[in-house]
Amino acid sequence: MGRFLGLLALLIGSILIIPAFLAWGYLLRIVEHTIYGSNELPVFDDWSRMFSDGLKYIVSNIIYFIVPLALIILSLVGMGFSARSGSSQTAVYLLLLLVGLILNIFVAMVYIMAVGNMAYAERLGAAFEFSTIFGYIKGIGSLTYFAYAFVFFVILGIIGIFFNVNLWSHIFGMAGLVVGGILYIIFSVYSSMARSRFSGLMYLEGYFKVNPEDETDQYFAVEENPGL
Repeated sequence: MGRFLGLLALLIGSILIIPAFLAWGYLLRIVEHTIYGSNELPVFDDWSRMFSDGLKYIVSNIIYFIVPLALIILSLVGMGFSARSGSSQTAVYLLLLLVGLILNIFVAMVYIMAVGNMAYAERLGAAFEFSTIFGYIKGIGSLTYFAYAFVFFVILGIIGIFFNVNLWSHIFGMAGLVVGGILYIIFSVYSSMARSRFSGLMYLEGYFKVNPEDETDQYFAVEENPGL
């Protein structure tokens, strides 16, 4: 609980910038600990490394999602402009929006494994080692991998409905807005941890499918590295 609250404090303090890097670094540390067989939340230590890990996480996230997000934003702006001006380009922007959304989903799926590879290799460049990343996805089975990810995010989304601020405010008014806001923040921390845990588990699954001979030694490596 103390570590959960620690991440909560970092996320709330993200407006000060530096805590945001530390929070992302801690989330990457959860991925790393999962890969090394730990079922516990990692401790808060080695802050300089946690900061650099957060920087890697943020940079990789930007590089992965900049294109699909740019397409989505461009299409939404274009549709708004078309609606005001009466332009006939709305269909084009709708198609662009569809392409952006599909690309965003595909990138998000691949990024799950990319984060695991980056955490394991402890290098930013490992997030872009596509031969390794797609090799692990293929090892799991592409359809199985995407099914795992789809079900995971659907479940997380369903749980998130009960922490929706608008829902609470609609039912309980101003009091619901306050309570709902607090619950949403708590759920955001939990969902961030869950996504990190999921990335680590998916990486383990892919790694062991490709390297089955390493499974026993690798999974229990945390016992040989108590600092993790």
